Amino acid sequence: MTNNNELVKHSPELVAESLEKVGTVCNRFNISDVTGEEDIIGIACDFDLLPGDTDRDGWINHMALSMVGYRKAFPQKVNEDILPDLQEQLASDFPRWGDTWKHDDTRPVAGQSERSKESLRRYFDQHRRAGADFPWMKVIGGNLINVVRLDHPEYIVHSK
Repeated sequence: MTNNNELVKHSPELVAESLEKVGTVCNRFNISDVTGEEDIIGIACDFDLLPGDTDRDGWINHMALSMVGYRKAFPQKVNEDILPDLQEQLASDFPRWGDTWKHDDTRPVAGQSERSKESLRRYFDQHRRAGADFPWMKVIGGNLINVVRLDHPEYIVHSK
């Protein structure tokens, strides 16, 4: 995977950490086997619940919630490993976005919550108004980027 080495490198551990939180997140939001994808989209897009810029645990929990949504959208994948799909998403995003996630001048950590809200607004609008599938993997990938940026500030490129 070209130039996404850091994201790919940390994705297994962060996916595993998020999967450990699924039960806690489901209990917090009363999500059960009968909860539909639309309800989970509503929770994921509740901007009052979105983590702050440096709320690492909040981003892990949002990633866990998004994994539940992904599995609701694709029930045939419930027992499959989510990691290959995430790494495929990172690979497909790279030609468009490159390493912009590392650049503090255009993507500072301060503000990543607001950028995530903007993305969720777009996804929500495209889903509700245009009938597009909700892009759970993009949401999970965005959460992954937010956590990697917090865990590894040495990856951040500061403008001069």
